[in-house]
Amino acid sequence: MKEKASACSSVKVAWLDKCSGNEIAKTTLERSDGLMKNRGRVLSINQIYESIWSEEAIGVDNTVAVHIRNIREKIEINPKEPRYLKVVWGVGYKIEREG
Repeated sequence: MKEKASACSSVKVAWLDKCSGNEIAKTTLERSDGLMKNRGRVLSINQIYESIWSEEAIGVDNTVAVHIRNIREKIEINPKEPRYLKVVWGVGYKIEREG
């Protein structure tokens, strides 16, 4: 699949808008440095939830999935085929290492 030309093709894994380069509004999940500090490492849904809300994660799969989708829509050129914020089926999510 071809990437969009312009500033969108130089997207970095950071909390920046995929086209404008402006910092995006911080949601609860985006304020968590867990994914960014653990680039390349898979974090479970429970680990992500507990690091953000500081409470036990019980039945929170959909909550985390919705926030992941919202972040992908902001940082990915094509959120349906993510390059940066990926799911590891049956395990959790990870931010791909740059390079």
